[in-house]
Amino acid sequence: MQEIKSTTQFKTPAEAPVLRLEWANFISKYTNGTYTRVDKIQHDIAATELIKKLYYDRNIGRNGLRYLVAWSIFRQLINFTDPYMLRGDDTAEDACFKHIRTVMNLAIVSHYFQSVVPPRMVYQAKRIVSRIRNAFQNTLESSSYLTRNIRENIINEMLNIKVFIGSPGRRLDPVFVEEMFKPLPDAPQDRLFPTWIKARGLYYQYYWKDRTSALYDEEHVGGYSNGVVGGVVLPTGNLGRPIMYQYGPAGLNYGGLGWEGELNSFTDSENICDLAGTKLAYKAFASLPPKYRDVKLVGLNMTSEQLFFVNYCVSLCAHRSDTGSQYAPFRKRCIVPLRNMPEFSRAFGCAEGTLMNPQEKCSIW
Repeated sequence: MQEIKSTTQFKTPAEAPVLRLEWANFISKYTNGTYTRVDKIQHDIAATELIKKLYYDRNIGRNGLRYLVAWSIFRQLINFTDPYMLRGDDTAEDACFKHIRTVMNLAIVSHYFQSVVPPRMVYQAKRIVSRIRNAFQNTLESSSYLTRNIRENIINEMLNIKVFIGSPGRRLDPVFVEEMFKPLPDAPQDRLFPTWIKARGLYYQYYWKDRTSALYDEEHVGGYSNGVVGGVVLPTGNLGRPIMYQYGPAGLNYGGLGWEGELNSFTDSENICDLAGTKLAYKAFASLPPKYRDVKLVGLNMTSEQLFFVNYCVSLCAHRSDTGSQYAPFRKRCIVPLRNMPEFSRAFGCAEGTLMNPQEKCSIW
């Protein structure tokens, strides 16, 4: 992928001024005036090279490209003319939901997240991330493993990383969502396509017009480094049960949220991030004032430290692991970091030399 810095690269110099205006008018028309000539366009190099070859081909040319585009659109829309192609093996209700979600996912997801992730949860997550970043910096500053220059470079890089928490822009604002879909007419019961295509247009216009928000998948579970938005993302999908609880003890929330996402910016091994991220999250949790740190769950005979480690593993619960994955199985991603932490063996009273309290432990930084 690369950016088109000039719309003149599709024709000869003599034809370039005309083409520049054609492209600008064309893109502006089909983005409802959102595109301006100062905008940059990202494109696939192979795709644009193919277009150039087809355009200059004597047997295809401009008119041939028009037919090609028309055929492509026809092939994409033909599925909407036949019930089986539209539904496949799904029920009518499931097929309808899938197609509607491709164009109105914001309306569906936003309503759900508004009910389970109040603004307070986003604020709490930001506080937790801030403390974990401070723990990361303190750990690096006291490290004897790293040289001074490397340590300072990592700290500077870490401090400059942008962190995006929750949902992009105003996607959790019910007023904003209502305004976005206000132009959408009610759908007749016997015809899906006209309403669907209108919703699809509104969907893409939203992405074209929002030039300030870092857009990402808010449903994703797990923090991760996102090169497109230029930072670390902790989506709204992480800010509810069983990872975080609005009025839950700090041990649960720090253990569930963790912070492997930021560490992915410094290493390509998520297995290493499990160990380092758990240690940093615990260090941030332990730095809390006792009145916040030592809160327990009523009716459950577990300390706040034990809650931390339990909810860390809850976030890794899975029916099964992908045996072909480059990462360790989820069970081991739960057990291995904890058996290498003295804090875990103290919290649960594990005897020395047992599985969860080996005599030799691994440590990072």
